Amino acid sequence: MGSGFKELYSKKDIETLKKRMGVWIGAACAVGGAALFACVFLCAVAARAHSNLLLPIMICISTVGGWIVITLYRFVIVEYRNALKHVRAMLEGGETETVSGRFTLTKDRLFIKNGVAIVRVAVEGEDSASSVRIYDKKKKLIPASFSGRAKTVYGFITAYEVSDDNP
Repeated sequence: MGSGFKELYSKKDIETLKKRMGVWIGAACAVGGAALFACVFLCAVAARAHSNLLLPIMICISTVGGWIVITLYRFVIVEYRNALKHVRAMLEGGETETVSGRFTLTKDRLFIKNGVAIVRVAVEGEDSASSVRIYDKKKKLIPASFSGRAKTVYGFITAYEVSDDNP
């Protein structure tokens, strides 16, 4: 076999995901805080003559700020949170299995509900064919097609080894 297993997950992944998620949470809080501050500021400096304009302006500011916060939460922060849960599950993992054969990345991209995007990897063994999965963000770390072995946790590839006779 090759020169040993190449791990796809590490504790550094957890730290990186935590840091990036923290930055996006900070950005969402900053936008929400800025919208609130703008509304309070407008209330403090508004003259009675302009009070009829104050309500529509505050509604616009708070609505746009809310949309931005909700968008950041739904499409960025939740994705990082799900990725963090996935990486933790792979590192703390259950039972590790070793699968041997010819591995080929497929175009089958699936989404786990409240989870991460995954890609199916076809495995052609000596006597049977099966499949395993890989986290979509990790598929760039493995060759598109190779012969060798892979370690799996919960059916996800966590490490791989390319055999020396790989074409």
